[in-house]
Amino acid sequence: MPDTKPAWPFTPWPMALEIVGAEGCHLITSDGRRILDAGGGAMLVNIGHGRPEPGAAMAKASSALAYVIPPFVTPERARLVERLKRDWLPKNLTRVFLASGGSEAVEAAVKLARQYHVAKGNASRWKVIGRSFSYHGATVATLLSLGQEILTRQVAALDAGMGSLVPMTMAEVAEALGLHESTVSRVVAGTAVDTPRGTWWLRSLFSRSLREGGPASGALRDRLARLVAAEDPDAPLSDDALATALTEGGAAIARRTVAKYRAMLNLPPAHRRRRRR
Repeated sequence: MPDTKPAWPFTPWPMALEIVGAEGCHLITSDGRRILDAGGGAMLVNIGHGRPEPGAAMAKASSALAYVIPPFVTPERARLVERLKRDWLPKNLTRVFLASGGSEAVEAAVKLARQYHVAKGNASRWKVIGRSFSYHGATVATLLSLGQEILTRQVAALDAGMGSLVPMTMAEVAEALGLHESTVSRVVAGTAVDTPRGTWWLRSLFSRSLREGGPASGALRDRLARLVAAEDPDAPLSDDALATALTEGGAAIARRTVAKYRAMLNLPPAHRRRRRR
C-alpha cells in the first residue's frame, strides 16, 4: 500500500484496507479477502458491483454527449421524463425538473417555492420547515463517528472476543455524540465492520446487562455458545449446569435465562444435543 497520506478529513492513517476490486455485493482487498459492502448499497451501489449493463449504457451516452446542464433537453432526459410521468408521478404533475443530486434537488425545490410566492406578490411568505433528524443524517461522517465511539467502548471485545462485550445502549452512544437515538439506530442498521476477529454487525455490539454492574447479555450469550461448543457430546450440559458454569465464571444467571438465551442461539436442549450411538 502506498505511504502517501490521503487527503480526506477525519480518516485514520494508515488505512486499514486497500480495495482493489469488487464483485456483486462484495469488495475485494489487496490481499484477496472478500468483504460485504454493507455501506455502498445504501449510498451508491444499489444494483451491485461489476454489472456490465450500467457501464455499457454510460459508455454509449458519453460517447455521444459528455454532460449538459439540467435545464437543457437530451434524448435520454426526454425518455426519462416520459417514463416518470407515465409510471411514477401523479397525473396532476405535468412538469419535471432534473437536478444533479439530492442536495441540489432539495435546494431547487425551496427556491422554486420561494420564487412562486414572490411572483404572486407574497414576498413575506417565507418559511422552511426541516426535520432535525432526517435520512441525510446517515452520512459517512456520521457513520465514522459512530463506528469510532462504538469500537472504543467495545475495545475489550476486539481484544478478547464477543464474550468480553460491555453493556452499551444506543441511547448512551447517541447522548455521547449529540445525536438522536433514532439516528444511531438507522445508521447501524445493516452496517458491518471488519475486525481482526471477523466481520461483526454494528447492531450486535449493543447489549444491556441483566443487572447493574453485570456483564452484557451479548457477552453471556457468547460464553454460553462456547460452553456448549466445548461440552462432551456424550454428556451435554443441562441448563442448570450451564447456569452454574456461567455463575462460577463471574456472571450470575438463572436457569430460565440460560434457556431463553439458548433458544435465541438456536441451541437445542441437552437431551437433543446428546450424541446418538
